[in-house]
Amino acid sequence: MNPALLTIAIIIIPFLTIAQTEKSLQPIVAGSEQYQELKASGELNTLIENGIKIIVPQNPISSTQKVKEYEGGTPLPQIFASACYGYTPPTTPSQTPALSALDDGTIGPISIPFSFCLYGTNYTQFYVNGNGNVTFTNGFITYTSSGFPTALTEMLAPFWGDVDFNGAPGGQGGLYYEVQSDYVKVHWVDVGYYSSHYDKLNTFELIFTDGNATILPPGKNVGFLYDDMNWTTGDASGGTNGFGGSPATVGVNKGDGIDFIQVGLFDQPGNAYDGPQGSNDGVDWLDNKSFFWNVCNSTNQEPSFVGIDICDTVRVCVGDTVQLDITFLANDVTDSSWASIDTTNVSGLTINSNTSGNGSNSCIIFSTFIATINNVGTHVVSYSTWDNGTPPDTINFTITIVVDTISLLPTITGDTTYCPGDSVLLNATIGFDSYLWNTSASDTLDSIYVTQGSYTVQGFLGGCSVTTPPFIVTESPAPIVNITGSAIICFGDSALLNATSGYDTYLWSTSTNDTLDSVYVTQGNYTVTVTDSLGCKEISSPFNVVMFIPVNTITGQIPFCPNETITISSVSGFSSYLWNTGSTTQSITVGAGEYIVTVTDGNGCTDIDTLVLVAEPAPLANFTIDPLTQGGTNQPITFTDASTISFGNVTSWAWDFDVTSIGGANPSFANTQGPHIILYSLQGTYSVSLTVIADNNCQGIFMSEYLIVDDIIVPTIFTPNGDSHNEFLVFKNLEFHSGNKLVVFNRWGGKVFEQENYANDWNGDGNSVGTYYFILTVEDLEEIIKGTITILK
Repeated sequence: MNPALLTIAIIIIPFLTIAQTEKSLQPIVAGSEQYQELKASGELNTLIENGIKIIVPQNPISSTQKVKEYEGGTPLPQIFASACYGYTPPTTPSQTPALSALDDGTIGPISIPFSFCLYGTNYTQFYVNGNGNVTFTNGFITYTSSGFPTALTEMLAPFWGDVDFNGAPGGQGGLYYEVQSDYVKVHWVDVGYYSSHYDKLNTFELIFTDGNATILPPGKNVGFLYDDMNWTTGDASGGTNGFGGSPATVGVNKGDGIDFIQVGLFDQPGNAYDGPQGSNDGVDWLDNKSFFWNVCNSTNQEPSFVGIDICDTVRVCVGDTVQLDITFLANDVTDSSWASIDTTNVSGLTINSNTSGNGSNSCIIFSTFIATINNVGTHVVSYSTWDNGTPPDTINFTITIVVDTISLLPTITGDTTYCPGDSVLLNATIGFDSYLWNTSASDTLDSIYVTQGSYTVQGFLGGCSVTTPPFIVTESPAPIVNITGSAIICFGDSALLNATSGYDTYLWSTSTNDTLDSVYVTQGNYTVTVTDSLGCKEISSPFNVVMFIPVNTITGQIPFCPNETITISSVSGFSSYLWNTGSTTQSITVGAGEYIVTVTDGNGCTDIDTLVLVAEPAPLANFTIDPLTQGGTNQPITFTDASTISFGNVTSWAWDFDVTSIGGANPSFANTQGPHIILYSLQGTYSVSLTVIADNNCQGIFMSEYLIVDDIIVPTIFTPNGDSHNEFLVFKNLEFHSGNKLVVFNRWGGKVFEQENYANDWNGDGNSVGTYYFILTVEDLEEIIKGTITILK
């Protein structure tokens, strides 16, 4: 690998969406509540088919896509590859993926640092689509798979189904991609299915390359690689518990409705699979499989094979029988396929049958290999398969068979000495099919307990066996052990105790699981039992650990109002203080809230105390106004205090009846509870405030706007004659009222003028001198204003 390419970029993908229709229906925002409701009800598929537009919240793709009818065509073949090119997780799998709240997402375009060839077209950008596929011209959000071929778009679809990333538990639902100089990887890791189901998860990977990258088998530029697959269909695609409904599609699509590769359509659990063109398949069949193609050439492709991996080496022992059954698939339903097997110098291989096939019936070779002592070694079996396509094409590959003798030699390990009254565990080399010790015909495990004596074990593997030399066990004497470590600990801490090193095993009094030469403990008395290399045991003297606990309390709480502060303190005499505010002093000045201080004493022991400060209740200032929403000039307006307090009493009031200083309030101020009657001499919107203080000295403020406006004055005549005087039909005070509508009719009932929110700007529009009738509707007036108006010139 090029050293410059060792830095891998793992990117957690946020999702975007694109529109998928050209028809001008009311658009829907992808990921919106409306989008999710329509998808959950099953109506969204119908709307998309009828041309509904999907609006992208950000980074939209402007081009649209239209579903075209399938015009028939020829699927390209598939090649089933081996675990030597199997699924690998993202480069940094510990990184938790970020999950988008936007369903059916896509991101792109993403630049490709090489030219990717798909059916003769080179692409230098791609789109990662959340629903298990990658496209190159536009992003693609369709969540219900339609199978291949389709004219919707070009596509690499390792698993086109309704993937759901929203609300995944435990950090599940990751989507990653990495771009290198000669390949691109896209990972869907532990993803669930719509709507927010994570009882079943799928993990799969897409790789596409410049055709030369060594990450794929030679000559291939696309790979689909699978880990564990458990579901096929989301709820909105007719699925129930992840299965049924519209099947998920696996394959490659040119986008012309003709050329495609289809591995299968998956809608059920299990391993059912009868080829790309057969019945719908079981998703478990994909587990740990890999598929590779060269999708650049749109002409005839070589036949494909199923049943053995492209770089397999079969290892067998003497006496084993291996069944080698390989199925070859033609790349077109009209093509026929044939295969041959070369058994030259391959002793023990028998061809049971060799049947030719076509696009509907596969070509199959059944063969059997028997490993014997006479064919120990390495054998290479060569296969060829060809079709009668245009032009005809051939693929050759080999399988290596290695017949092993029993190269594994058994040995005995364990203590050669032990203490009186004990026994020794002897272990034979693991990896044999079975064992036989010289102690008894019933001792057939890979280990045995013994006392003093001479012992052998016979190991059996692949029809062969071998016996070890004698292993001698004798008795011997006992060890000495002491415990060292800290005898003082703080509350919540632990002490590291160490036993005398150099012994084979340790067993502390704390737990049968504590078998190292050191252990972390809390307060108490402890011993350790050691065993030396001779198997002898000894128990140490007790070691006592004492715990120190400092006491910390926060003081200084006194009553205070909201937005005020007080000073609180921890106990003096500690070595250090640390508050949750970041302060490191003994005392801090704060307002309402929760405060935590951690203190440390001279032994390094800490204690934590918490104090919650609650402010005194402040009064809630309020008042009422009569008339309620508006009044006229010089009309008495009554302001009545309506302030409340949860505890205590209001003792002070301060009124300001003209905060905005319009100048029409009389009086402008008051400092009693009221009620207060105010006269306003000028029209306008007045801001009125009330400040109240309770007997705990806490205050509250309330402000409200009030409109002073007079009645509308209706004119009788206006003269639009160009002398700049009385040129317009003006209703005095109309501008102080909310929305209106004016309609004017001539004396024969014909409408000559109409305007919403009339702004006193009609000049008669050239109508002749005479009398006209008008209707003026004002939203904040109950009655409609009607009358006549005369135009003179």
